[in-house]
Amino acid sequence: MSLGSILANGLSGLQANQTALKTISQNVANANTPGYVRVSAVLSSATIGGAGAGVEVTELRRAADRFLAAAHARSASSLGAAEARASLLDRAQAALGDPNGELSLFNTLDTV
Repeated sequence: MSLGSILANGLSGLQANQTALKTISQNVANANTPGYVRVSAVLSSATIGGAGAGVEVTELRRAADRFLAAAHARSASSLGAAEARASLLDRAQAALGDPNGELSLFNTLDTV
């Protein structure tokens, strides 16, 4: 190996790690952003003619968490159930009237 190829290998490693650090900084900056999914850089060795030629970034992979997706689905389901229950109770109260009102079913039953 010549000195130039050794330096090129080192340079490719530095560039690949720079890309990985950029993805890490984006993950930290967007940690509290709703809907943001963590990204990780996948590094692999580069070869030319069977000889090592440094490191390269082969992929930027989104790391969707199955636990968080399941928790989100459960919370969305609970929200839907609570909204349906609130809608039914609002309709029941509208049909029966205000318990303290003079024209409500409850006041009518009290007077009987």
